[in-house]
Amino acid sequence: MSKKKIIIIILIFLSVSYLVVNNTNKLPPKEERNILGYPEQHNRGASQGSLEALISGDDRYYFEHKGLLYYHQPQSMSVSGHKSPTRDLKINNGDPETFTIIDSNFAKDKKQVYYWGSIVEKADPETFQTLDWPKAKDKNYFFSESKITGEVEK
Repeated sequence: MSKKKIIIIILIFLSVSYLVVNNTNKLPPKEERNILGYPEQHNRGASQGSLEALISGDDRYYFEHKGLLYYHQPQSMSVSGHKSPTRDLKINNGDPETFTIIDSNFAKDKKQVYYWGSIVEKADPETFQTLDWPKAKDKNYFFSESKITGEVEK
């Protein structure tokens, strides 16, 4: 087989591989997503960031796609004027079937608690409850946003 034929075969293989990978990992547009909820619609404990999102029309939301849980984080601007990109974050081990939004900052499923799409390490979803923002607690720990700040006395 000539070098030219081998190169053509390799290019065809790479092109097909690229299309398969990009089509299987591509998430659908918002209109076609199974949106599970908008945290901004749960005003208890709303932070300044989520209030700004409401005013600007940007929206954060959780959605399910092919049995996986995702968090949509809209573009935001820092005080210095730097824009962060819009992202869809896949939540590892998320359970869309048992997912619920607690308030504008926290959500949970039967396995985990989330703060703006990030897993709150060591949080117990069954006993997790919000306090005055940004505080929360479960049967073992006190939290500020997603960080443990102390242990609950037993």
